[in-house]
Amino acid sequence: MANEKYEQQEKETASYGFKEDFTATTTDTKSDTRNNAHNNDKRIQGLPSERESRRRAWARKLEFYIDSLQETIFTATRALNDVTGYSAIQKLRQSIDALEEELDKSKAATKAAKIEYNDAISNRLTTQKEVNELLQRKASWSSSDLERFTRLYKEDHSNAVHEEEAKNRVEQAEAHQEELYDKLSNAILTRYHEEQIWSDKIRRTSTWGTFGLMGINIFLFLVFQLALEPWKRKRLVGNFEEKVQHVLEENSNQQNKRLDLMSEKMEELKNGDTFPALQESVEPEVIPDTEVLLITPPQVSILPLPDSHNWRDTCLEHLRSLLRPLAGPYALLFNEGYASTTVDKTEMATVVSITLTLGIVLGSILSSILK
Repeated sequence: MANEKYEQQEKETASYGFKEDFTATTTDTKSDTRNNAHNNDKRIQGLPSERESRRRAWARKLEFYIDSLQETIFTATRALNDVTGYSAIQKLRQSIDALEEELDKSKAATKAAKIEYNDAISNRLTTQKEVNELLQRKASWSSSDLERFTRLYKEDHSNAVHEEEAKNRVEQAEAHQEELYDKLSNAILTRYHEEQIWSDKIRRTSTWGTFGLMGINIFLFLVFQLALEPWKRKRLVGNFEEKVQHVLEENSNQQNKRLDLMSEKMEELKNGDTFPALQESVEPEVIPDTEVLLITPPQVSILPLPDSHNWRDTCLEHLRSLLRPLAGPYALLFNEGYASTTVDKTEMATVVSITLTLGIVLGSILSSILK
């Protein structure tokens, strides 16, 4: 996506190549003749496309990659919402918002219909009041009163029809408002129910994810303790043997060099003039064969490696090492012969760590079961 955008921008930049400046005017014919070639070659400088082209290609590609990354993250988030059902919950929220707006409009329409109905009732009451006043003095009617009575009677009939229509409109508006209110209440309850199901699903997934991480940690711990630690110990022992053998060989070589030097000096004394006089006065013990003095380097045998146990013995040893700090508290609690015991900081830390770990694991299992 980023490379396609970069290539598209390069093609667009290459297609728009008009950069000549025709706005320059000349006031002098001589200067126009002299600078004619210069004006024909004059180009518009500082266009955004030129500044954009001066930038390094990797900078523009980086921007495109960042935009593409944002689009990818948005797409992945939307896909995750679709998988978990959160997109449907968002649509339900939008439906609730639309119902709320429609309910507000229905309330306004109902209020207007009620006002119209009240006006129709008041107009009819006024007409009926005038008709009753005319009927009270029916014996003294004039021609104008007769015309007025006829007009008021027609108005009363039309007001009655208008009142009935306004009443029907009020009833329809109230029914529509009640229907929208029921739909809105049902939609809100459905939304809360779906959100509860979604949150329970996410919580359950996170619980299993936690168990998975715990399992991975336990697996890595067993791998390190059962496979890597013995290999590491064996490697350290082998390196130590090599270093000891090397040091012993160096010491033996140094001793042999010193003995060779002493033998050479003794030979020089024997061949010299002072040695017969010393031999006559003092007869020292001379070892006839100086080669006996050479010290042969001791042969260092291979250091004994720890006994190779199988994986079952190794697991039992690690289990005993983990349960060893619990021996003192167990004996104190369940054996009558122990009245008191001493627990150091390491054992106390081990006991507390094991207790907390067991409590967390059991609590997580119980919470997942109860859900």
